Amino acid sequence: MFKLVAASAAVLSIFILNSKQYHIFVQHRLNSVEDYKLVQAEVAAEELAKRNRDS
Repeated sequence: MFKLVAASAAVLSIFILNSKQYHIFVQHRLNSVEDYKLVQAEVAAEELAKRNRDS
């Protein structure tokens, strides 16, 4: 029984990983992470500039 469940899960995961919607979802998540990193870098640069002005 466990082997049947494992095989079914493997086939289903392969189908999901190959689906276009999944690839769009993953790309969206990657873009969101990159946007977050850019915003964090901008905030850090602004804080550094503010500290340098205040010193």
